[in-house]
Amino acid sequence: MPKSTPIFLAGPTAVGKTIIALRLAKLLDGEVVGADARQIYDAFPILTAAPDSKTRSMVPHHLVQCLPPNQGISVFDYMEMARVVIDEIITRRRRPIIVGGTGLYLQALALGLAPAPPPSPDIRRELSTMSNKELQQKLIATAPAWAARIDLANRRRVERALERAMLGQVTPPDAQWKATPTAEIKAFLLVRNRTSLHSLITQRTAEMFDAEVTEEVAAFGKRPLARPPIGLNEIWAYLDGELSLQDCIGQINMATRKYAKRQMTWFNARPWFRQLDLQELEKNCLDPATHIAELSF
Repeated sequence: MPKSTPIFLAGPTAVGKTIIALRLAKLLDGEVVGADARQIYDAFPILTAAPDSKTRSMVPHHLVQCLPPNQGISVFDYMEMARVVIDEIITRRRRPIIVGGTGLYLQALALGLAPAPPPSPDIRRELSTMSNKELQQKLIATAPAWAARIDLANRRRVERALERAMLGQVTPPDAQWKATPTAEIKAFLLVRNRTSLHSLITQRTAEMFDAEVTEEVAAFGKRPLARPPIGLNEIWAYLDGELSLQDCIGQINMATRKYAKRQMTWFNARPWFRQLDLQELEKNCLDPATHIAELSF
C-alpha cells in the first residue's frame, strides 16, 4: 500500500474522531482533510465542535473553518476542493487523512460522483430571482425525471437540478455512485455502543456551554447561514427567553443523538467502511490511532 494512499476516518458525532485523527496524523506524517458539512464554515467553532486552533497547530488541517457561513456548496463542490488539497498533500510526500461524519463527502472522494455539468453563474442568478413555487413548476415542466428524484421542498436541490437540466442533463445519472470502490481504500468507521455514545454527546454539550457557546451564538447574530449547526435554534430559543437553560441543553442532546443515529444508519449501509469498536480496543489496551496506522500499511 503506497504511503500516500488516503485514509478515510468516519464516525458519528462525538465518537472521538478529532483526537484519533490528530494522533494518526502524527504517527503517519499526515495531514487532516475535514469532511464535515458544518465544520467547513468559518462560524460556530464551539457549537460545531471543530478542531480548535491548538489542535490545528499540531498537525495541518484543511477544509476546516474555511468558508463564509452563507456560502452554499454541493457535494461536487466539496469533492473538487478536497481533491486539490489531497493532491497537494501527496506532493509534499505526506499522508492525507480524510476525517468527518458527512457521509456524502467521504463517499464522493472514495467512489467519485457521476459526471455533472460545471456550475453556471448566469443560470444561478436567474434562478435566484424565482420563488420556490416557480422553481418547482419549472423543474416539473423541464425535467420531470429530476423532479421525481429530489426533495422539492429543498430549494437548493431544486435550483441545482434545474441548473443541470438547463445545461443539458435533463435526467439524473442512472448510477450516482458505484457500489464499491474501484480500488482498495483504507476506510475506517469508529463506533461505540449507544449508551457510551449518548454519554459522550451529553458530556460534549456540557463542555460547549462551559466554553460559552451561548456567547458565541449571540455574537454571531441571526445572519443568513448556508447550513445552520445542530443546536443553533435551541440556543436562540434560550437567549430569547423561550426555553430554560436545562430544556435547551436537553433538546440539543436529543437532536444530536438523533443525528448520530441517522449517521450510523447511513454508514452501516456502506460495507466498504471497516468498523472499529473503540470500546473493544480500549478494553484490550490498544490505542485506536496506532491500530489504524498498523492496518494502513
